[in-house]
Amino acid sequence: MDHRQFNGEGLVDTLKKIIGTRIKALRKHRSLTQEALAEAMACETATIGRYERGEFSPSVEQIAKMADVLGVSPAEIIPSSYEISRQELVDLREKLFTVALCIDNPEKLRVILDLAESSDK
Repeated sequence: MDHRQFNGEGLVDTLKKIIGTRIKALRKHRSLTQEALAEAMACETATIGRYERGEFSPSVEQIAKMADVLGVSPAEIIPSSYEISRQELVDLREKLFTVALCIDNPEKLRVILDLAESSDK
């Protein structure tokens, strides 16, 4: 596995995104509103929304408390290195697709395509 991906802001953003998605899924599975989860955690509803959108990440203490409220292990909220790697691939593919859509020069697109194809060999 290439561990370069585990450095920098990309990792932090990926972690926040995965954690937020899990918090939302677990909350909905328990039929809790953001308000109810916030009340149980003694925080503001907006904080839960920010976690779920991946704008902020909860502290270790907040993850432990949230896991308790949601009836799960903290490990169910925190992603594994494999999940982080998979999410990073999805994010990078989305960025590449967006960039490619904005390029109007066929030669530039060919260069990018050639580079992508040569890296796959």
